[in-house]
Amino acid sequence: MKRWPLLLLGCALLAFALAVPARADEPRSPNVQKLCPVMSEPIKPSLYVDFEGKRIYVSCTHSLEVVKANPKKFIRQLEAEGITLEPVPKAEQK
Repeated sequence: MKRWPLLLLGCALLAFALAVPARADEPRSPNVQKLCPVMSEPIKPSLYVDFEGKRIYVSCTHSLEVVKANPKKFIRQLEAEGITLEPVPKAEQK
């Protein structure tokens, strides 16, 4: 007996299951920043630049200075990559 029709059906069902979007009431986890936008290294939570209510994390003091020089550039870069930047905590906003 040929099994390719069953295999084809299984592939079609899998493709359909992957194509169905998540339910609207299911929470979606944002794509949080994990890598430094300058060095592409893991971020250090203690190193960041706050700009226009958004927090940009970096991996080293060199990256900190680079981001401070042009924070808008890095906000655009990260958001273009689908990264959801963390908001500056209200207690720390000026």
